[in-house]
Amino acid sequence: MHVSTAAGALLAAVLVVVLVAAGFGYDVGSLPRRIVRLFKRDPPVYQWVQSDDRTFSFLPGEGKAWGPVDPQQGEVRYNIRSYLPVDTGLMAVDVWGERGDAWEAMKTASTCYRGKILEASQACPIASGKQQLIFIRDIRPKQFGLDGITAEFAGGKGVKDQNSVMVTIYAWKCVENCK
Repeated sequence: MHVSTAAGALLAAVLVVVLVAAGFGYDVGSLPRRIVRLFKRDPPVYQWVQSDDRTFSFLPGEGKAWGPVDPQQGEVRYNIRSYLPVDTGLMAVDVWGERGDAWEAMKTASTCYRGKILEASQACPIASGKQQLIFIRDIRPKQFGLDGITAEFAGGKGVKDQNSVMVTIYAWKCVENCK
């Protein structure tokens, strides 16, 4: 009789647990799957996400470099949007520092060079893994003493207009199941 009392108590305890779980809205059939999921985690999910924005103003012929930017997953990703055409690309920080004529070297020593753009999305492979600088150069010729020149003479956009350029850098980040 002692064994049947213990079995009855165990059955009653299981019944109480099931009723309590049902009362909280749990699907008792999924309980084993939930227990397994506690020990088995889904792998992390990574995506390219926006990490940094910067807006620059350029005078005719002016150039700027921004960075350093660390390559992730073997590449650097960025978007660029400009009011007037610019040249852009990437150059390793050490190469940039060694060259006194860095602006002249853009076309030959850079990675992912693009010229005369207003808008572009760049995904530039960087095999070396070295930090990169994003360079941007306003392609209009430098102007000296042009106070009297009108916008009509310059093709509709003023020769002295500032060129607004927005750069967005993307980073490889965990977006789901992160630890």
